[in-house]
Amino acid sequence: MKVLKVSVCIFFAVLLLVSCGTKPEEQPAEKQDVQKAEVVETEKTETEIKPVVQEKTKAVEKTEKAVAKPQPEPEPEPEPEPVFTPVQFAAELQDVLQKGEVQEALNQFEAVPEEYKNDFSLNMLEASLLVSSGDVEKAQEVAQKLSEQQPDNVELLYLNAMIEKRKGNTRGKQAILQKIVQLDPNNSDALLEMANDQMMKGKTNYKNAQRLYERSAKADENQIDAWLGYGQTSYYLRDDDKAEAAFTKVLEKDPTYSLAHSYIGKLWAEKENYLKAQESIEKAIAIDPDYFDYWIDYGLYLRFRGKKTEAINAWSKAIELRSDYFLSYAYRASLYDELEEYEKSLEDYKMIVKLNPKYYYAYENMGMLYFKKGLWQASILCFEKALEYNPESFSYKMMIAANYVRTNERVKSRKFFETNLRVLDKAGVEYAVMRMYMDLITQGVEQKIRKEESVTKRGKFLFYYGLLQDLKGNDVMAKKYYTEVHELQAPMFFEYQINDWILEGKHAPLCDKKE
Repeated sequence: MKVLKVSVCIFFAVLLLVSCGTKPEEQPAEKQDVQKAEVVETEKTETEIKPVVQEKTKAVEKTEKAVAKPQPEPEPEPEPEPVFTPVQFAAELQDVLQKGEVQEALNQFEAVPEEYKNDFSLNMLEASLLVSSGDVEKAQEVAQKLSEQQPDNVELLYLNAMIEKRKGNTRGKQAILQKIVQLDPNNSDALLEMANDQMMKGKTNYKNAQRLYERSAKADENQIDAWLGYGQTSYYLRDDDKAEAAFTKVLEKDPTYSLAHSYIGKLWAEKENYLKAQESIEKAIAIDPDYFDYWIDYGLYLRFRGKKTEAINAWSKAIELRSDYFLSYAYRASLYDELEEYEKSLEDYKMIVKLNPKYYYAYENMGMLYFKKGLWQASILCFEKALEYNPESFSYKMMIAANYVRTNERVKSRKFFETNLRVLDKAGVEYAVMRMYMDLITQGVEQKIRKEESVTKRGKFLFYYGLLQDLKGNDVMAKKYYTEVHELQAPMFFEYQINDWILEGKHAPLCDKKE
């Protein structure tokens, strides 16, 4: 280890400095006199001992030469084995987990020394990773052993709650969460999970969820998901000021939280400020471009701003992200209708009924488009299917009746009329209008229609009155009623669009021979 090597070098450098800088000790005066005498004596006998000194000098030189020979460098000392510590181990795990390698992180536990095998914190960490990896059975095994040691450990209890959640044991999870809150009333994580449970139960529980989200957020100001949940419940409860404050808090703590941007966009849309709504959802998309719901909202805001082509592109992107969900096709088909790209809208409606057969509005629109094209039998089939899912619709019954009159199928139509007239009030306008199609007689029906107080119903009945005139070949008389319907400016019924198609000459002939 590099740090250890540097420390050793510094240690030896200090030793060297200490040894080289040591002062020689001073000698006593008596010893100095003796040394002087020895010098004098030495001078006297120098000539006598010179040959001996020379011999000794030669011997010393030989020794120095031998010593001067290069010696091999000593082998470096081996680095000491790293010491295992739980803190260091956890840091190394974090590095692995940042790469998204949960299983690799679990493999690291095999190297834990024997003396740490029963370490509470490490076992907690392993159990948490096992839950993340989906190995709930093994996670529970580890957690049970830990519970024997510390049954009231709040973090361990929360881990057990998450294990029960993974097992699909909602009651078991909720019981543990309740215990946590009893032990620690301000446990933010437990309160957040309890709030999520309330949220999942639907709008009747939004108020409870809001209260729990608020408690969680106040218990831990940095619990971003609690602030987000508080904002969502406030939004659904129409408390827009609280919602905006919560989403703003989320973005202050994390400007990259895309869901908060999307809800800010929804709040702007509630105020009909679609430009601001668009800007907010664009921020969300920039952060998370593959989130399906963002593209749905983006298309809506663009459409409300009159940017229809861009809206279609947005919904096409939504379809690209999730081609098995009907909603984006429904939005796009409706806009194709508006842009008079009827073949494209028809293809989208076909896809809708394939993905969601119970979405009878798609059958309704297909029936209208087939009626427009003069494909009477196809129109009948579509309105019959729509009627199957919405059996109370008078309009669907009348469109089937109109198709029968156009195809002159008297046998089939008689059974249809008898079945449906039986359930209508004979004194009511609906009975009179439908009976008119069975008998092809209009006498007295218009007067009943004129007495209808509801503008929407009166407009609808007048349309069918004019349509029958058209089917009988009296197109001049029919146009009078079509024009009256158009001038109502109350398109709250789908027949209004058929009415305008006929007036604009965009409809198949309704009669082979005109009167």
